[in-house]
Amino acid sequence: MSDVDRLFDTRDEIDRAAQVFGAASRSAATGYDGKDEFGTATVRLTPEGHLQDVRISMDWRTRVGADGLAAAVQAAITTAGVRRLEEWGHGMDVSMSGPPPSLSPAPALYETMAGRLEDRVRSAKTPREVAAVEQALVEVMDELIRDVDELTEQVDTALTSSVRGESSHEKHAVAEMSLTGEVVALEYDERWLARAHPANIGRETLAAVDAARRALAGRSITDVIAQSRLQQLQVLLNDPDAVAQRLGL
Repeated sequence: MSDVDRLFDTRDEIDRAAQVFGAASRSAATGYDGKDEFGTATVRLTPEGHLQDVRISMDWRTRVGADGLAAAVQAAITTAGVRRLEEWGHGMDVSMSGPPPSLSPAPALYETMAGRLEDRVRSAKTPREVAAVEQALVEVMDELIRDVDELTEQVDTALTSSVRGESSHEKHAVAEMSLTGEVVALEYDERWLARAHPANIGRETLAAVDAARRALAGRSITDVIAQSRLQQLQVLLNDPDAVAQRLGL
């Protein structure tokens, strides 16, 4: 099998995997519910995994008390998140058990980045011009490798970072969210909890999580990747004319 055949086989595998992934995502439920083991907190997540509703039982004080409420709500969120992942996994199994999806049409070689650059490289008339083009290609690939390493470090740092959101200036509820968008911790003002109605606790929890998600804007893992030099280079590589200019062709 030639390198070109392997390249097209890889393209086909990626295309089929993307279609299976998309089908599993489209089969997701409209929401996912979760409870803690004591039935103190009941939550609902959107298909995207965002916290949509929080309900606290009327007898939460006798079930878990003020010092155990945050852990109960967090456990309910985790349960709902696990159900979301399980359903997505089931959707993947269903998609993969059926016949392979039809391949998306591949562009003709002359329309691809490689094909269009190859035409430009062939237009080089002297050995010196060919050598200059090859050196420029090596420099672009070296830059790509450096950008991948830099982005890896940025993502590693982001994975250990978080943002916080407060429900109000009184800080009745405080939520901590990872840069992947997961609620990793909750805190409540126990003095406020002593007189708070369960419905108000649910509202304050949602407000704190919403504030954390707003604080996440521009700092999420997706944002880190979108703002990286690697993303900028990818945009460049999708423009054959810009690449040709960069390579001096």
